[in-house]
Amino acid sequence: MPDRSSAAVCVRGMALVFMLFAVAVSAQSGRGSMHGYVAFEDVSYNDVETLGIRATVELRDKDRNQVVRYTTRTNEHGLYDFGPISMGIYVLRISAAGHTPYQTEVYIPSDFIANLGTMLHPAPGSDGKPKGSP
Repeated sequence: MPDRSSAAVCVRGMALVFMLFAVAVSAQSGRGSMHGYVAFEDVSYNDVETLGIRATVELRDKDRNQVVRYTTRTNEHGLYDFGPISMGIYVLRISAAGHTPYQTEVYIPSDFIANLGTMLHPAPGSDGKPKGSP
């Protein structure tokens, strides 16, 4: 007759190994996230909402001819948020009407939260405000 206490120890040991393996597998999701704030050199923080100024924020695939992989827009306070992003190297492009676009290369590692503050400058010959603004 098998020893029940040995069998119980074996089952518990296998369960512990399985749980550790599950934690190790889930520890690297292969995804990150990105949040940020876009300021406008020529527009005060309080006027961004009043004037309805929004920026488009894109993450473009660096290796595939800069195909847009993720896109979002800033809210009334200049904040933006990307949900889960596959880890990799991207070209970040931020643009808004009447402003010179900002572009840089970013690396999003697995399970990493990127936070970025950016200031857009008025485009030459522009007052930076959307058409129809006072």
